[in-house]
Amino acid sequence: MNSAPMTSHRLGRGDCLHVAAQPVRVLADQGTLWVTQDGVPADMEVDAGSERDFQCHGGLTIGTFGGEAALRLLPLPEHDAATALRKLRRWLGIVHRKVQP
Repeated sequence: MNSAPMTSHRLGRGDCLHVAAQPVRVLADQGTLWVTQDGVPADMEVDAGSERDFQCHGGLTIGTFGGEAALRLLPLPEHDAATALRKLRRWLGIVHRKVQP
């Protein structure tokens, strides 16, 4: 279960929110959001009342389409191959250290 807290944000006209590279769910409560994901050529639109998950390997930039917006961000657990490999390497390192004389 994910214990990371959900955060709420309000954006005015011309405001942007930058999110570090991490898996996150974007929930649009009010207004229409545009989301740019580093390394992905197409921007995404998230309308009020909808949500979208991003498996961010780069950061996100979130803005509005002209008006004000309210949104929530929920960090998601990492389930990608890179995370699994990182955890496996850490586990193997622990096992290796215990085996050495």
